[in-house]
Amino acid sequence: MSVNTATGRAVPGVIFNNSSTTNIEGETQVLGDIVTIDFEDEVGNGLHINDMILIQRHILGIEALDERLWLAADVNANEQVTASDLTELRHRITGESDGLRWDFINTQIDNGSLVQPKGTYIAIKRGDVDDNAILPGENELPITGKITIEDKVLNIGETYLIPITIEGQDPLLGMEIRLGINQDLLEIKLDGTGIENNLEFESADYFMSADGELIILLINALSSANDPSLDANNAVVNIRCTAKANILLHDAINISNRKSFAVDENIDLYAVGSEIENVITDTNSPELASLRIFPNPTTDYLRIDQSGVSVKGDLNISILNTQDQLIINQTSDIVNVQDLSHGMYYYKITIGEYEKKGNFIVVR
Repeated sequence: MSVNTATGRAVPGVIFNNSSTTNIEGETQVLGDIVTIDFEDEVGNGLHINDMILIQRHILGIEALDERLWLAADVNANEQVTASDLTELRHRITGESDGLRWDFINTQIDNGSLVQPKGTYIAIKRGDVDDNAILPGENELPITGKITIEDKVLNIGETYLIPITIEGQDPLLGMEIRLGINQDLLEIKLDGTGIENNLEFESADYFMSADGELIILLINALSSANDPSLDANNAVVNIRCTAKANILLHDAINISNRKSFAVDENIDLYAVGSEIENVITDTNSPELASLRIFPNPTTDYLRIDQSGVSVKGDLNISILNTQDQLIINQTSDIVNVQDLSHGMYYYKITIGEYEKKGNFIVVR
């Protein structure tokens, strides 16, 4: 007995009759007739934005799928490949559907021989059109790119456009961007206004999962690949969000252990990591760790206490707003903020060659 995928990959872990399990070569021995076939898998494994592009191009008559991949494209298993399959696949990618189906098709022709294999099975996962589901013993798709988001100060009640850029400028047919959002700190409207489609992809959808994962799906099926360098900031998309507290962006967006995906002009999928750049921190130089900035929040003055600092040098204080504009620059250790509006600001303090950055809140 053997089990392989449509592209010839051996499938370990397939259980026949609740007793016989295929090995790393996708083979096992089974006594008696085949009654049940089981295989444990996750819904989203192998289902990505390039599968949607392949299905859409097939429906539009641009590029037909062969018979085996056609079965994978028939996501809802109604013996047709239509727009409803695209909808169901999108729901599985975003976690809105828990539909999971593997079909095991026996291609063995009985020639009457007593020594022929009992079954030669092709394993097809509905929705995994390009056959890239990670099978037992296989490594995940390596990260070969990176999306970046620049940290910034956000004031409560204010709305911002957050550019998402991609490292390098290879043309893209699609992207599947995944970000963790702390919805207690950041609001992203789900009425269609929450993103700006900078590169004018033919389709730009986004969804927020129950556990706070923002999933953005960008697709070109008819047009040629989009070049990120055509945007002034190399931004693939902008997120429109409103701060629900005075925060730093990196406190509201979680990108650790999250993998996004991009599709190149050959409809090949590659994984991209994520990074928040220029993270605003309280301390850059350890020598200024004991420098005190108080009170915070404040209403009138911000004071700089150097008494615990041993390094020597000229003091300089810069105060910037959330647009990174310099609004105060001085050498005195008492900063008058009485003319500043309510909200968050950030400071940069230098003593000689050493630097400390942070943020403070003005309360009105």
